[in-house]
Amino acid sequence: MSATRKQIHAAVTLPLMVVALAIALLLPGRAASAECTQGNCLDGYGVFVFTSGEKYEGQFSGGNPHGTGTIHYPNGDFYAGELVGGFANGKGTLSFADGQKYVGDFEDGKRHGMGTNTWPSGDKYVGQSVEGTMQGVGTYYYVNGDRYEGQFADGQFNGKGVYYYKNGDKYVGEFKGSLFHGTGAMDYAGGSRYEGRFENDKRNGIGTLTTEDGRQYKGTYLDDVMATGEMNKDKTDMEAAANTANAENKDTPFAGTSQWPPVP
Repeated sequence: MSATRKQIHAAVTLPLMVVALAIALLLPGRAASAECTQGNCLDGYGVFVFTSGEKYEGQFSGGNPHGTGTIHYPNGDFYAGELVGGFANGKGTLSFADGQKYVGDFEDGKRHGMGTNTWPSGDKYVGQSVEGTMQGVGTYYYVNGDRYEGQFADGQFNGKGVYYYKNGDKYVGEFKGSLFHGTGAMDYAGGSRYEGRFENDKRNGIGTLTTEDGRQYKGTYLDDVMATGEMNKDKTDMEAAANTANAENKDTPFAGTSQWPPVP
C-alpha cells in the first residue's frame, strides 16, 4: 500500500460556539447579568455585554441579535456575520482562538451548508456540513499534499470518493470511517494497479494486481498480502494466448505469498 495516510481532523465535529444569546431585555433577571452599553439593543444597533464576558455588537430586533453583527467570546473566539433571532443564520465567519477558522453557511447556530474549514496544521475542508459536522460532498486537503474528494458522513470519509497521494498514487472506490473499505482500485505512481476488495484500509478479499510490465496476478488478499491465486503472463503473451484453443493452459497456478511480487 502507499504511505500511511494522516488522520482526518476530529475537530470538525466540535460544537459551534455561536449560540443563542437570549438577550431579550424584557425577560426577568436579564438586567442583572447583562447590559446594553451602547446604542439601541431592542430594535436598532447597539452593543450588549454579558457579565460572563461575551459581547455582541450589531443589529437588534425584538431584543435579540438579528441582522449582521459580531460576537466576541472571553476565550478569544470570534463570530462575524448574519444572525436571526439570536442565532448565527446565513453567511458568517467563525474564528477560534487556537487558529481554526470556518467561513460559510450557518443555520440555528451551527455550521450548516457550504463552507470552508481550516486548521492551524494547514489542513482544509471545503464542502457541505450538517449541524456542525462534515456531511454530504466535499474535499479534504492535507497539508502534506494528499487530498480526498467525495462523500462524507458523520465527519468522516464515508461512501464513494477518490484519495490522491502527493506521490502520485490514487485510490478510487468506497470508504468507511475514513478508511478504504469496500470495492476500489489503487493506481500506483510506478504504473501498477490493484482492483478489488478493501477492508480497514488494506487489500482484503478477491482482487487483481497488474504490474507495470503487464503481468497480472488474480487471487485473494489477506491484510495486504496475497494468500492464494494465479499469475498470467505479460500482456503480449496474454494476447497471443487468447487466440489459441489452449489459452487456459498458459496460466500458471501459485499458492503462498513467497511467489508474489512485492506489494507496492
